[in-house]
Amino acid sequence: MTLTKGALLLVVLYLGAHGQSVDVSKRVDCFPEPGASQSSCQSRGCIWEEAPNDSPTGTPWCYYPTESGFTVQSTGTNSFVLAAKTPNPYGTNISPLNVKYSSNGATLLLTIGNDDRYVPPVNIPKKPSTSTESLKFTSGTIGSSDIFSFKVTRASTGAALWDTSIGGMQFADKFIQIATYLPTKNIYGFGDHIHKKIKVGFQYFLVFHLKI
Repeated sequence: MTLTKGALLLVVLYLGAHGQSVDVSKRVDCFPEPGASQSSCQSRGCIWEEAPNDSPTGTPWCYYPTESGFTVQSTGTNSFVLAAKTPNPYGTNISPLNVKYSSNGATLLLTIGNDDRYVPPVNIPKKPSTSTESLKFTSGTIGSSDIFSFKVTRASTGAALWDTSIGGMQFADKFIQIATYLPTKNIYGFGDHIHKKIKVGFQYFLVFHLKI
């Protein structure tokens, strides 16, 4: 995925479903900054629900509907054009939004963005990689909705390395959010993060925030 300048913050969160109570282990926080209230939460189009007493520490009371994000406007060869369906609390979502994927040897290249968005001219090595493993990109929708999601799976085992069917995708000019389920809690070396060890400390899923 191509991103512009900014700080990447990895946050352990829990996600949610549209308009109804859901498992507290499945809520994506819609109000991570201080000062959350029912009125401020609902003004963002999100769900306000107190966490039960036995909930994990940090369970958000304000969370995104699971069926939030983008729908497919059109498709092409290894590409999709998406249209924003739900609001972004931090700005107007970019729409249309392009999703493109390709292979470079054993490497799967995935780009999410817009042709008008500036991309830093970083000279990244582009020689085809070699590996006994290969990765597969699969598109889908969230639940019974038409909200776009995708998976990246390992061809040899079918394990999903990246799965955005958790919902909550946002892509505004100054705020980008992509959440994914993870196949294991043993994840190392994800970009800039606030943990004191190379191993990322989380259990359920990962949310990428890019705020410019």
